[in-house]
Parts: sequence; structure tokens; C-alpha cells
Amino acid sequence: MKKTLMFLVMILIIGFAVGWFTFVPVLGKVPEIIKNIKSPKLTYNGPWAASMKVGGPNASAILRAIVAKTGLGANSSDEAVYWVALTDSTGERLRGGHTYEIRFDQAPTIEKAIGFWSLCVYNSKDFFIPNPMKRYNLGDRSPLIKNAAGSFTIYLSPTQPKDISNWLPSPENEEPVVLQIRMYAPLPEVLKQPDKSPMPKIVRIEKNI
Repeated sequence: MKKTLMFLVMILIIGFAVGWFTFVPVLGKVPEIIKNIKSPKLTYNGPWAASMKVGGPNASAILRAIVAKTGLGANSSDEAVYWVALTDSTGERLRGGHTYEIRFDQAPTIEKAIGFWSLCVYNSKDFFIPNPMKRYNLGDRSPLIKNAAGSFTIYLSPTQPKDISNWLPSPENEEPVVLQIRMYAPLPEVLKQPDKSPMPKIVRIEKNI
């Protein structure tokens, strides 16, 4: 019995020693670890927000965790900028069951020879909106109807408005929705001043169209 007790005490002492000498060197790194867990810094442009550090070596731990949770990975900002909108241009939460106009004064600024852009809508579970047309995004490779000056509007609503082809479906109920614009191969000026980059306004329309 005494030998067994002595053996257990020795195990505890050894375990404590190993734990102590493993833990102590980490103490000096705790401030650095905590600093890296800070919330990701976002760039805002109207109702749109993006992180210019996503996909890069300077991305915070929180930002990396978000990317790992919501997707398999992300490109660095010189390859792609991911703009997300949770609200309209007045600050009201985007929801299904309503009609919104996404007003582009001009198309997103990308390297046209190698880049492309797309606008997607996600429901409250981060999935595309099921619809008979199987339409889940619109972009530079879509047959968008534009004005003579190059401006255009994309409509977001549960049902397609009459005589409108620039349309993306949203849920019929009032669950929160998220808009995302992906800009692949953005122009240098977007990277230098992303908050000045021309982004569309999001306007809620009360009347039926």
C-alpha cells in the first residue's frame, strides 16, 4: 500500500514539473496571443464592409476563424475583395419579404481582362435562396440591362418583378439576409482607398413594382 502511494505521489510530482516547465515559457507570449485574438479591422464603404487583411499573413485569429467557419479559405485582397452588407443604406437590417434596389452608378472596378465580380444573396443559415430559376448570383458575366451611361440596378425580392431581368431572389419571410459582392482582380485604387471605391447603394422599396 505504501509503495503504491509513493508511486502515485511521484507521478503527481513528475506531472506537475512537466506541466510547469511547459506552461512557464508560454506566459511571456500571452500578451501577443491575446493581441492576435482581437476583432478583425473592417473597412466600411456605405452599407458595405470588407477586411483588407483576409487571406493574408496579418489576418487576426478571429478573422481566420470566421473564414474557416464560413468557407474553405479566402484569397488575399490583391486577388479578391469580399464586400458584405447586412443593412440597407439607411442602416436598417436587410430582411426577406421586402424589395430592395441595389443601385450601381458603375460596375465594380476590376481588371476586366482577368477579373470578374458577382453579387450573391444568403439567407439566415448562410445558404443561397432556393428558386425555380436556380439563380444565385449576378455579375459581369450576366446579361445585365444597363443604362446608356453604364449604371444599372439589381432588384432583390421574393418574387421577380414584372419586366425586370436584373433580379435576385430573397426569402418570402422576414428572416435576415446578407449580400456579398466578390471583386476578383480589383484595380490598384481599390486596394489603396477601398472606402472610396464606388459601391452600390441599397434602397428598400415600399411599393410593388
